[in-house]
Amino acid sequence: MFIPKYKNISDKIYQEIISNTFYTESVIPTEEELCKQFNVSRTTIRNALGLLANQNLLIRTKGKGYIINDTKEDISTTQDTLGLYETKNKDGKIITSEVISKNIISCSAFLSNKLKVEEGTLIYHLTRLRYIDGKKYSITENYIPLTYFPTINNHDFSMGSLWNYMKENGFHPKIIEQTIEIRTSLEIERFYLSIEQETPVMVIENIATSTELNKPIDLSIIITNAYKSKLHFTNDI
Repeated sequence: MFIPKYKNISDKIYQEIISNTFYTESVIPTEEELCKQFNVSRTTIRNALGLLANQNLLIRTKGKGYIINDTKEDISTTQDTLGLYETKNKDGKIITSEVISKNIISCSAFLSNKLKVEEGTLIYHLTRLRYIDGKKYSITENYIPLTYFPTINNHDFSMGSLWNYMKENGFHPKIIEQTIEIRTSLEIERFYLSIEQETPVMVIENIATSTELNKPIDLSIIITNAYKSKLHFTNDI
């Protein structure tokens, strides 16, 4: 399969970024220096840098050229009563969502164990691509027992907050269990998140209970670019 030269160059620059050959937030070498380093034309270098900028790995600045984008979204690991929408809104950021799919499924053994409901129970399954300030942030899947929200499939979750919807319907969710894993990305995840094959993903699995029921009402699985996320641990005093 033919791979454009600029793509090969962008992959090499990308590897230098993630291996800390370039310091975080530093100005990377100039186009002229990169031309000499890789023995290619300036057009090839510009295309390679443009590709990395489109992936939010580089930022072009006036007078300085490209710098490494070290902006990372904070992921709280506290027992939070706020979802992503509320948390980032508090930080002054704009959260939007694109609904990839929504359907009603039969509860599997895996979901039965997580949500503490019987196998075969009807489960609402929502998959969204979520954006922060217009930039792709995560693929988020939610699994919710239909018993608690019988009309949830009629709601449009491309706007607003899932947890706000729950609160409006009398349930106040709170994360009681969280599992975090770093792994190799899948092809479909790379497609939706616009990341390279070498980019690992962070997978955050949250189980939220309700103070009204004291039972799990939501299993969420959040998949995001591991290089663009950071963990924030807080202990209750």
